[in-house]
Amino acid sequence: MEHDGVESEEKRLNNLKAVFVNDPKLSDLKHLLSSNGFRAEFSSGVLYVNNVASIRRNEAGRFHVEGCASEDYYKIRDIVYAQFAVV
Repeated sequence: MEHDGVESEEKRLNNLKAVFVNDPKLSDLKHLLSSNGFRAEFSSGVLYVNNVASIRRNEAGRFHVEGCASEDYYKIRDIVYAQFAVV
């Protein structure tokens, strides 16, 4: 019976969604990315970085990082994610 409890707990933990804690502003991200050697500029409320990624907030305040898979994209994404605590 204990084995079933362990599997059940593992399934429950696997179904949990990560919660990102912090509320940086796009202007903070622009400064941070610029200080890491990226060219970042705003246009119509969207932060464009090195012409390979865009960062925007939706109506719910969630960040969206979009771009083509590339070394720069993953570096940019990692910098953005590092601004949050994941619980």
